Amino acid sequence: LNGGITEIDFASTREEYYPSPGSLPEVKLSDINHDLLRRDFTVNAMAISLANLLDPRGNSFSNLVLDPYGGKEDLKAKKIEVIHSKSFIDDPTRMLRACRYAIRIGGLIGKRTEELLQKALQDGAIDYVSYQRIDRELYKALDDPCAKEILSLMTNHSLLSRIGYFDPCSEPISQTALEWVIGESNLLEERYERLFALFAKIGSQQETEARLKKAGISKKRIKKIIDMSYELPCKF
Repeated sequence: LNGGITEIDFASTREEYYPSPGSLPEVKLSDINHDLLRRDFTVNAMAISLANLLDPRGNSFSNLVLDPYGGKEDLKAKKIEVIHSKSFIDDPTRMLRACRYAIRIGGLIGKRTEELLQKALQDGAIDYVSYQRIDRELYKALDDPCAKEILSLMTNHSLLSRIGYFDPCSEPISQTALEWVIGESNLLEERYERLFALFAKIGSQQETEARLKKAGISKKRIKKIIDMSYELPCKF
């Protein structure tokens, strides 16, 4: 392992069904093929049998990998691709993860996947997701060593403008603004507060307040975020 893996999850193979767009899935036990089909992207839809790994019988490691959706090739090409065309409709939080994973592998979002992302965004798919689920993805992005690059990619794909209720054409987010959000602090809560202070500044303060309240943020913290927005310059 050489220190490269810090966490391993053990789970049974499952398949899932989304009763409505953006809802949490209904899950049941299944086989490995159905389990890989429910994955977010091709690059994390690969598997290897431990039995075959321990007894490879002369096969190379590459030949032992079960890769039904071309994840190895996409990983080699450093691109993020969804497995099926309804992926962002079933789970719109995948839009945010697509940006985070693309930066993680030092690559980009594939053309087909980018088109599906924009179509789902235009159709309002992300509006069906709870604020709490969106915030969990934002926290993961803000906590990443490449947080600024991830937020920049989210900005380029109009995700932050949709989450923050502002027009990306009239009020684009500059790199200077993103640098301010990340700041010199590694405190995750502070980065979150700065991000929403920025949304309140360039978008609608009332909508930002209402959104934070619906996400379960305390009145005291909301006031702190809004007060922070007043201190920001008109233009970054």
